Amino acid sequence: GLARELFEVSEELRKINHPHYKKIKFHGMDLDKSLVTYLNRKSKKSNHNINFFHGDALLEGHYAKNQNYDIIISMGLTEFLNDPDTIKFYCLIKNKLKKTGKLVTSGMLPHKLSDYLLRNIGELHTYYRSRDQLESLAREAGFKEVSTYQDIYKLQTMIIASNH
Repeated sequence: GLARELFEVSEELRKINHPHYKKIKFHGMDLDKSLVTYLNRKSKKSNHNINFFHGDALLEGHYAKNQNYDIIISMGLTEFLNDPDTIKFYCLIKNKLKKTGKLVTSGMLPHKLSDYLLRNIGELHTYYRSRDQLESLAREAGFKEVSTYQDIYKLQTMIIASNH
């Protein structure tokens, strides 16, 4: 998902000749080494400034040292983390953002079919959270500003959190 979006955004910025296109650096992280290798090859062929790293998003040592980000996007991770691990992740992210940086993330409520598939086919336990629960977790992690919006079905909540 996210890798596709990074390539699409990069391509759009190049296509419209955005003045900051060459200055923007995208980073992606994943546990799957072969996926990271594939995505780095794809990035090199596309000539976009996108670098993928093998790492665990829950371990601070897996992030680039002395690197703070303008924006960190994390989709589909916290749905598989319990509340204490979600707070730990949000705290880690908060500390990797620039002072004006933003975290963009999401959470879901259950949908009967997707919940069945995740639990019974994928053997994955999913943590579903309401909009209020998601806001509360972000605030507990220390984010000062937290805004949310939901899709038209109110199944997915998007969160934008910042330190200021």
